[in-house]
Amino acid sequence: MKGGRRDGNDIIPGLGPRKGVPRLVPNVDWSPLLFDDKKGFVLSRIDGKTSLGDIILLVPFPETQTEGMLHDLVARGVIDLPGVARPRPPPGGPPPTPALPGAAPPPPTAPAVVPSAGAGAGRGKVPESIAWRPPA
Repeated sequence: MKGGRRDGNDIIPGLGPRKGVPRLVPNVDWSPLLFDDKKGFVLSRIDGKTSLGDIILLVPFPETQTEGMLHDLVARGVIDLPGVARPRPPPGGPPPTPALPGAAPPPPTAPAVVPSAGAGAGRGKVPESIAWRPPA
């Protein structure tokens, strides 16, 4: 250890080497994920360039707390770490994320069907120009 901190070659259990660089997982559905302000701050430091060790030094939280938040981000499939296997989601999808106190309910998954103008013609159909489509 140097200056009370671990050497850059250390391994963080479950996260890999301190020199490892975490990356955001592409195409994550952020809508069901609820993060408190601390975890959101740690997540904001993940830029694909900054190492785990540097992230731990940059954030103003105790090292063990930061490591715990990083573990949670890996477990939720939000970040990838070199040399660390991504956890498999349980059958039937990931478990529901508990709501934070005072959090707004999640948005609806699709817009309501709006009848078109006219006397009954096209009733119940959404115009193609505004129809909801899942993200590509």
